[in-house]
Amino acid sequence: MKTPTKRLIHDTKALQDKKTRSERNEFVIEGLKMVEEALQSFPDQVQYLLYSEAYMAERLSFWKGDCMRVGDKDMQRMTAFKQHSAVLAVMKKPEPKPFGDKIIVLDDLQDPGNFGTILRIADWFGITDVVASIPSVDAYNPKTVQASMGSILRTNVQHKDLSDFFAKNTLPVYGAVMDGAPLQKVDMKSSGVLLIGNESKGLSPYLSPMINHPITIERKGKAESLNAAIACGIICHHWT
Repeated sequence: MKTPTKRLIHDTKALQDKKTRSERNEFVIEGLKMVEEALQSFPDQVQYLLYSEAYMAERLSFWKGDCMRVGDKDMQRMTAFKQHSAVLAVMKKPEPKPFGDKIIVLDDLQDPGNFGTILRIADWFGITDVVASIPSVDAYNPKTVQASMGSILRTNVQHKDLSDFFAKNTLPVYGAVMDGAPLQKVDMKSSGVLLIGNESKGLSPYLSPMINHPITIERKGKAESLNAAIACGIICHHWT
């Protein structure tokens, strides 16, 4: 078992920063469940493990790569959360894959919890491709990763300039808006693009011409709006 250097601890902590994640093409996952899944299903992406509890040595003994124990204080320095997990892994970002014929596109999504939940929703409904606009919160933000509950490992998520993306898109586009056709009356084809907007402002005006089918989840009560992730889940249930 190696002993982690101060430099390694510093470099791991630095991955809380978006620019560093982008430059190094790495990100952090935390928690035993997500780490075990990464080790078993995506071992080539795992760079090294750090853990703080002695019992983890046995749980992780099947892993033959770098696995190092650190103290609680150092573990807390490396986490993006109030309370650190017992183990974390530094991962290489996956290589981008070609998109299929069912894609969720996120316009200027800002809440990492929403983003992670949408990745989890996509994974639940078997939608493997998610595109986020450049201004959206980073897909590999620690809070996005945590909210995805491991789904980020199984999802082909990419940040794209949406003007360029839609210029090349040939699939029908379903846009979630406030004044579209009632969702239950729309026959969503098996292939297509689902466009979800910003949590407070909705879809950017420049995207309106890209939408073939504006859709709305009809309101029955008095709530002003739906959370972006909840709206995405309702539409995906109808779509799939």
